[in-house]
Amino acid sequence: MVSKIEKYDEEDGTSQSCVLVISNKYVYNVIHSGISFLFVANLVEIVHKIPAEKIRAVTVSKMGNEFIMHVPDKLDCRYEHPDK
Repeated sequence: MVSKIEKYDEEDGTSQSCVLVISNKYVYNVIHSGISFLFVANLVEIVHKIPAEKIRAVTVSKMGNEFIMHVPDKLDCRYEHPDK
């Protein structure tokens, strides 16, 4: 699955548009520096690469479009997707 989302930084409260790529082995948080949503290798920067087996839980908000991936080795990752 590939989807454009908002990632929130819990330390300073800011958000950043990025692309979440989910495979059977990893979840990638990718920043695309190009104009279009197409993936061109030299325009993509992998910010986080989380092994799927490290994700202990996912919490989905009942009120909004946010969800949190709980990863014990890292800070929990809070995201917002326009389509829940």
